[in-house]
Amino acid sequence: MSDPATAVFTRRVRPGHEAAYEQLAREAAAAATRYPGHLAATVLHKDGTVDYTVLYSFSDRAALDAWLDSPSGSGSPRRPNHFRSPHNESPRITGLETWFMLPHVDASV
Repeated sequence: MSDPATAVFTRRVRPGHEAAYEQLAREAAAAATRYPGHLAATVLHKDGTVDYTVLYSFSDRAALDAWLDSPSGSGSPRRPNHFRSPHNESPRITGLETWFMLPHVDASV
């Protein structure tokens, strides 16, 4: 049995473009539900900030990679980014470490 796999993306949205980014995040989450192995898509955002964290969980690494590498996947370079500032992508991880790691924190220390 394979462990679930989760990708964590952090986004800093340009001020004034939050609504456009939130629409894109909803569309990406809806697209993810159509892929085999989809478990969850979560958008975390604290009101009053321009920082977003998006998590996509799939049944295993192969299912996650298939979605991320697809035209509709969050990792696709075809996704519009005119309203986002540069961001960091956390590595693709599996298993329980997703419960104990925070975005932007290097767990290899």
